[in-house]
Amino acid sequence: MSPSRDFMTLFFENDRKWKSSNGQELERYSATIISSSPNVLIIKYNADLTGIPEQYREWEMRFIGPGTYRWRSTSWPIGTYNDVIGVLCKRE
Repeated sequence: MSPSRDFMTLFFENDRKWKSSNGQELERYSATIISSSPNVLIIKYNADLTGIPEQYREWEMRFIGPGTYRWRSTSWPIGTYNDVIGVLCKRE
């Protein structure tokens, strides 16, 4: 995951193809950064990630440690997170 030079877009790059719930296979996709604070980004997936219901397009990424974050849809009650713990991988 890396930001654009203007810090308005976040690019996700996987080490292999990821299959979304609608069957789309991607290695790279992007999101617009809606807002940020010291340990939180609010992002909205861009059109390159297709078939996602509107309530699952906008997400909060709460960083809980160096390179580690939790996800929650902004449509969920505040404080409710999914079970996924994201880990930023080192690029080689």
